[in-house]
This record gives sequence, structure tokens and C-alpha cells, in this order.
Amino acid sequence: MSEIQAGTDHVVKLREQLAAVVGDDHLLVDESSLQFYSTDVYRQAEEIVCAVVRPASVDELQGVARICAAAGAAIVARGGGASYTDGYLATRKDSVCIDTSRLTRIDINETDMYVTAEAGVTWAELNDALSKKGLRTPFWGPFWLLLVHVNPLTGIETKRLKGCKLAGRLAVFLDG
Repeated sequence: MSEIQAGTDHVVKLREQLAAVVGDDHLLVDESSLQFYSTDVYRQAEEIVCAVVRPASVDELQGVARICAAAGAAIVARGGGASYTDGYLATRKDSVCIDTSRLTRIDINETDMYVTAEAGVTWAELNDALSKKGLRTPFWGPFWLLLVHVNPLTGIETKRLKGCKLAGRLAVFLDG
């Protein structure tokens, strides 16, 4: 049994430590928030998280992880809340949800043509940052399908992007 499950005093202590890292405004403990962050698009988790933290930097995120590890608390990461896999739903009462929405740094390497984006960056924010530099991604949104066409005779991947509508989602085909 983890230290948190042993009693509510431990939950209070955990919340105080988390607030010291992210600030009171970015620690959610009200029932409505805990219920909301324990739900995905399909269902409510069997367990409700004991806290939701919204770190704004890698340092804050590391601090939260250290506190949770020391307390034996489970960590559940949450992005936009549109998981269809139950991947961010709590499975233990001592779970802490990390809301990544404040992790919004975008680093654009124009020379090598790649982007490093933190977990809270939306597609709209990424598109805006890239368009200011005259750049774009070859696809858009979390529900794009990137299908790579490989010629079975030559083994060569084709290079030209071509889009088509598929089941309400845009699919990207690399085509020669």
C-alpha cells in the first residue's frame, strides 16, 4: 500500500508539496476538476485522481514527478483529453494527473527542418508558429493518418504528398 492510500493526511501533504512547485493556481483539487480530469471521451475512470497539476516548465514537471515518486503516487499524464484508449485514466486512488496544457514551448530548427514541441502545444499553435516563418507541417492534426507508400519492387519510398478525405479525417499519402 502506498503512503497516500494510508490516509488523507498524506493526500494533504502531497497537495501542499505539489502546490509549492506549481503554485496554488495550478493545483486543482476541487471535486469538479478531479471528476473532469478523470474522464475521457468515452468513460469515467474507476478511480478519481487526488490532484491535478499544471506545470509550466520541464523543471516544474520534474519537481512534480519527484514528489509523486517519493510519496508513491501514480502519475497520469493528460494532453487534450481526447484519448480513445483510456491511456490517461487513473487506475489507483493515489493518482496525480499532470495536465500538460501549460507546457507550450516550441523550438523550430529551420536549417534541419524539424520542430520540438512540448506536450501542451496545440496544432493551431504549432501551425501559427510555423506559418510566421513561412513553414508548415506535411499534415495537420492528431487524427491524420500518415501512410507511406513503398514500391514493393524497388523498396523505394515515394516523396510527393497527396491528401484525400477518409472517414471524416484527412489522410496523407506519400505518392510518387
